[in-house]
Amino acid sequence: MQPTRPVIDLEPCYENHPYHADGSGYHENPQKWDRKTRGTAALIREQAWWAMLAGAAGHTYASQDVWQFYDEKRPLPEYPATTPWRKAMDFPGAVQMGIMRRLFESRRRQTLEPDQSLIAAGQGSGESHLQAARAADGTFLIVYLPRGGDVAVDTTKISGKEAIGHWFNPRDGRATQIGRFNCSAARQFTPPSQGIDNDWVLVLDEAKEQVPVPGARQPSAPKRP
Repeated sequence: MQPTRPVIDLEPCYENHPYHADGSGYHENPQKWDRKTRGTAALIREQAWWAMLAGAAGHTYASQDVWQFYDEKRPLPEYPATTPWRKAMDFPGAVQMGIMRRLFESRRRQTLEPDQSLIAAGQGSGESHLQAARAADGTFLIVYLPRGGDVAVDTTKISGKEAIGHWFNPRDGRATQIGRFNCSAARQFTPPSQGIDNDWVLVLDEAKEQVPVPGARQPSAPKRP
């Protein structure tokens, strides 16, 4: 659209929301529901990371159990929930939205630009789609792998001669340094695990940049007197 406007998906998948196994919406035919397929934390993360690295201005999160303030004493039969809303506020996907936020806050997120050309090989389709973004000045790049697997990254997209790499775990927020690399060609990276619920985030930083570990908590601003 012209002029270009900020974009936010205001209603992605809800955590613990009923869905049909074939991917169709619950409300299209509630009687078709198999009584077990629901929105998982893995799906929540997948949608969030895809959106943020594709250039979204932000991301929203929701839970089936929280929006209706689910209480076992007064359930809403047409909106099947399982967990009292106060407990549901600590659903894995809700916690992991904070983990994602910390990763972006540990880098200059406002300089990120979507750049699928970073992926030299290993791009998957469907729920194995890899999403990549790069800082406008080339000082760092981020690639999201929703189900792990090998990926070849064009390291010449980094502005310096060397880069420091980390695997960031979007499930628990831990970052593991994987080495220092010459930025002269495409290089293959293999995350620690793969499969459903084994997503990983590759972070490459220009070696001369003085940046914290990906996802490191930032110090709080001093309180005003």
